[in-house]
Amino acid sequence: MGTKDFSTQQDTVLVSSKNKQINIISTVETRDKVLIYDVSGREIYQKININDTELLIPDLASNHQPIFIKTVLQNKKVVSTKVLY
Repeated sequence: MGTKDFSTQQDTVLVSSKNKQINIISTVETRDKVLIYDVSGREIYQKININDTELLIPDLASNHQPIFIKTVLQNKKVVSTKVLY
């Protein structure tokens, strides 16, 4: 029985939240845009044409709640991440 290497898109984007800052790192592909939504689905942040592998977002206007981060990579793949901010 053979095993295959499983690669998920989640492994290519790392998101961390600490001290009211969100850090988004793309480990494989550069990002095209990042969109952040609150729990009601309202867009609270947008950054387009990034062309970089790391983005630091300081002091996002959000009250201690889950937020949803949609990262669109240059190859048009989309990675969604939920973070408690």
